[in-house]
Order: sequence, then C-alpha cells, then structure tokens
Amino acid sequence: MVTERKKFKIPHQIDNNFYIWRFITAKDLIFLLPTILLGYLIYLFLPEGASLQVQVFFSCLPFIVGAALVFVRPIPERQNINLFQQLRWRIQYNQRQKKFYYRRKMRP
Repeated sequence: MVTERKKFKIPHQIDNNFYIWRFITAKDLIFLLPTILLGYLIYLFLPEGASLQVQVFFSCLPFIVGAALVFVRPIPERQNINLFQQLRWRIQYNQRQKKFYYRRKMRP
C-alpha cells in the first residue's frame, strides 16, 4: 500500500492589510486623503486669472504623486511592496550605514 504525501501550498506574499475595495487598502486611503486635501488647498490659493488647465494640473499633482507612491509596484515578484515602502526602507538603510575610519595608534 502506497500512501501519497500531503502537499501544502505556502503563499509567497503574506498580506494582512484590510482591503476596502479590490487593491485599495486602508493604509493607502489614509495616505491618499491628505494629498487630496493638499490639492484642494492649492486650488483655492491659485490666482483667479490662471487658466483652467493650470488650475487642474497643479491641484491634481499632489494626488498623482501620492498615487504613484502607493500604487506602483517596483518589484514584480512582490506585489505587496509599493514604491513608498521601498523608498522608505532605502532611506532608513542609508541612514543606518556608518563609516568607520581606522588609524594607527600613536606611540608615546
């Protein structure tokens, strides 16, 4: 009697985020809401004589940059890591690196 071994599938990406709608998580929404508010404030403080194209461009710019940071996935194999996380980790890594200089101890 030959018994077959059980096979288990272990997911590559463990994601414990709370999804609001498809690929939008609660963290993404919390990150994007201030960019929408900033765009609205920019729209309010633009001069009255500015054309509609200029107003729309400058008021949508913060949201577009924020959305790029949240929705761009720089590593194709890791869909749970976005550009904002990767940039934050890179900055933390660079701040952690220290340069040590060694010199010979002077004899008295």
